[in-house]
Amino acid sequence: MKIRNGFVSNSSSSSFILYGVEVNGEDADMHQMAKDAGLKVIFGEYDTYVGLIESGETEHGIVGDMRDDETRIQFQERIKKALPENLREKAGWHSESWYNG
Repeated sequence: MKIRNGFVSNSSSSSFILYGVEVNGEDADMHQMAKDAGLKVIFGEYDTYVGLIESGETEHGIVGDMRDDETRIQFQERIKKALPENLREKAGWHSESWYNG
């Protein structure tokens, strides 16, 4: 018997825990800023975020951008430094999960 520690899902569900900011719309400048800063634009079910995923799972497997040698505080600080100064105060934890089926 296999015991799994972590998120459990099937191909029609997704979930993530992200540190970053919620942004509205699909602004091309935001996409370029995220790419230049080493951040990701993540599309949730209803909202769009810029930041990095701490942990999560999609139909493609477990994903996460937190480094093995990094604490949560270091992870948060790395993301805040990458965000434009006007967005740093808005940074926080976001989580989403959804099921399509």
